[in-house]
Amino acid sequence: FSSLKTSGHYTVRIGGISSLPFNIGNDIYNPLIPKSLTFFRVQRCGNNSPLKHKVCHLKDGFAAGGWHDAGDYLKFTITTAATINLMLTAYDRHPAAFKDANSNRRPDVLDESLIGLDWLYRMWDPSHSILYYQVGDESDHEKWRMPDVDDKNGVVRKVYSCAPGKGANVAGKVAASLALASMIWKDPQKSFSDPVLADKYLTAAKQIYDFGKKHQATQPGNPFYNETSWRDDMALAAIELYRATHTAAYLNDARSFGKSAQNGWTMDWSEMHSLAHYEIGRT
Repeated sequence: FSSLKTSGHYTVRIGGISSLPFNIGNDIYNPLIPKSLTFFRVQRCGNNSPLKHKVCHLKDGFAAGGWHDAGDYLKFTITTAATINLMLTAYDRHPAAFKDANSNRRPDVLDESLIGLDWLYRMWDPSHSILYYQVGDESDHEKWRMPDVDDKNGVVRKVYSCAPGKGANVAGKVAASLALASMIWKDPQKSFSDPVLADKYLTAAKQIYDFGKKHQATQPGNPFYNETSWRDDMALAAIELYRATHTAAYLNDARSFGKSAQNGWTMDWSEMHSLAHYEIGRT
């Protein structure tokens, strides 16, 4: 269809058989972003104005909030941080593609990212140098139910912290997302600029990155998300911290971690290789 220049609603007919209708135009993909964000609202956990279900899992305590995971009600810093890294990178590179439907001067994608960012921030305990990576366990899968039923039944879920010597994969992803968020909210040209929030995120990103450097081994999920790589995550964290601070030591770390990480097979919740190499290469 490369030669077709007229926007419109089309079908293809061959031998009396018609295709499904489809659109051709410059803005046909615009509805995809709002639909994706609607999905995230359904996944919201805690008291965050969730869609299609009631407030839930308030008994998670300090770990309340964030997003439910893959069709169940568990929560993982690994997948949440990987999602936010992609979400904020997409906005950072192409801000014009994201709209503000709520008229609060901030694109909807940033409104939604705050749900995950706020939760990630609380998964770090700086006073005790503890990084939490999971809420709930496989017992979540015992039965189908609405999420608010758990609170009614008095379910108190366990929160897991990184084991001694482990956690660089978790720390790298979380630090990268917070560092990137700090740059976006620090920008004085943006109507939603919030230097106080930006500094809060940057301080946590630095602390969590240091935690990762001291715990250079992977922390797998329990029993899900058995990640085996961590250097790619630390490379991404280091380059985002360099972009946020312009401190040469972070750039040196990024190049070192990136070189040792080598290549990944895919780009998913586990393998941040391609994103890390891209950010290092464009610096």
